[in-house]
Amino acid sequence: MVRNVVQDSVYLSGVPRPGYRQIADSLWVNPSVDTIMARKIIRSYDPGRRGRYLYNDTNMYLLRLIAERITGRTLEESTAELFAELGCTDTGYRPLEWTSRERIAPTENDKLLRRGPIQGFVHDELAAVSGGAGGNAGLFSTASDIARFCQMILNNGSYNGRQIITPATIDTFTSSPLSAKGIYRGLGFDKRGTASAFGGPDCCGHTGFTGTIFGIDRSKKLFMVFLSNSIHPTRTNKRLSASQLRLNLWKTLQAAYP
Repeated sequence: MVRNVVQDSVYLSGVPRPGYRQIADSLWVNPSVDTIMARKIIRSYDPGRRGRYLYNDTNMYLLRLIAERITGRTLEESTAELFAELGCTDTGYRPLEWTSRERIAPTENDKLLRRGPIQGFVHDELAAVSGGAGGNAGLFSTASDIARFCQMILNNGSYNGRQIITPATIDTFTSSPLSAKGIYRGLGFDKRGTASAFGGPDCCGHTGFTGTIFGIDRSKKLFMVFLSNSIHPTRTNKRLSASQLRLNLWKTLQAAYP
């Protein structure tokens, strides 16, 4: 039972503490959890899993660390630069630091970790304890800002006459090099099978756990952005995913533009 779960006072605090990260209105986490997570990832490594598909956040969690080590910049800094190039003003991590709470949709009424409604903090627990800026989650945005990103992908990396990302990088991100093994993921993009709405060599997209989706069809110069809050008040609400509404809308749009 959730009511019988006791929070670990070594790593969690209901009051601010020096160096602790805030992950909810009344909850802070000890940053030493980074070491714990890294240790668990290292110990869980199994070379026998290579070349097989397993949906997991670990890859994007590690990718963030790799990118930050190579560039010498935080994920937040790199992301801010990219979206500034696109003219986006409502996209970033930890939105309570740069916009009002009233402009942020609440997500779940969390009964387990944060013991209350989540608004202005990332819903994903791994990204939350990572400081709100995870490789797997944490980016807040609007439909209009995400539309700019999708248009940049359609333009082979350019936007408003500026080449922001090279065409080769776009091709790499949206490719599916392991499709022969039945693995249709790209580098962060979902491509699924050829019969899917995200299938085909020129299609990609991504769905979010909280009820978001974008789809891109590069051959048709078409994209769709759908933002919703399907886990309010609880993640046990499966009606949106069960209805396949998001994918059906995308298929309908694709069919309307042959």
